[in-house]
Amino acid sequence: MNIDQEAIAAMYKGLKARTRSRVNQAVKMIVKAKERGGKVVAVVGSGPNIHEGVTTLIAELMHKGLIDGVSTSSAVINHEMAGTLERVKRFDGEVFGFEAEKLPCDGQFEVSMLSKTRLEEYQREIYIDTGLYRRMRRARGNVIIKVAGNMAYPTGLRTERLARDVLALSKRCGLPFEQVAGYGADPYTMIGPGRLTISRCLLPCLSWWEAGRWVWQSVIPFPCPRGASGLLNFLAAPM
Repeated sequence: MNIDQEAIAAMYKGLKARTRSRVNQAVKMIVKAKERGGKVVAVVGSGPNIHEGVTTLIAELMHKGLIDGVSTSSAVINHEMAGTLERVKRFDGEVFGFEAEKLPCDGQFEVSMLSKTRLEEYQREIYIDTGLYRRMRRARGNVIIKVAGNMAYPTGLRTERLARDVLALSKRCGLPFEQVAGYGADPYTMIGPGRLTISRCLLPCLSWWEAGRWVWQSVIPFPCPRGASGLLNFLAAPM
């Protein structure tokens, strides 16, 4: 693939002076680390702090060897396991009939707007209450496209069940959860190239969903980092 240097130069010139300075600093730090044989880890935080397009760019940087690992959250890992973007309908869960204490704080519930073909594929993997699913689709609400796969029915349930299978395999093989999940992931998710380059750098900072619980269970033999200093010490330890 030919690299459009003119387009890159135009983007660089379009940045504010302060942003260009930060880009220059990041480049120098990465080059310095690589020249001394070190590794580079991108600390990107959780879902609300990282756009799905950025995860794809990070994956490419990992393929090119510029980034060796990513510190992210279990929510992001969950999104990548599910396929990131999803069309869902959000509706009032309490009005629908769910108990208020079992709903998210905003009271909203989500249903996946799946095609017939995709629904049939999922039914071969897990049990889906089709009557309940149809009622949810008919509920009054707003249809949106979002980074999901962790909350809506039935895709969230499917990801939870998948996480349990990944956990069992990771424990059997003595590998971290993210590495095993990466073997089945698209190469342009972060966990895709992460499985090839590292075994401990795709660290979850938060354990929100079912997959998050299994992520930590899969790395029990390793110390759980506490705070920024703990995370840095963890990353600096021999692989």
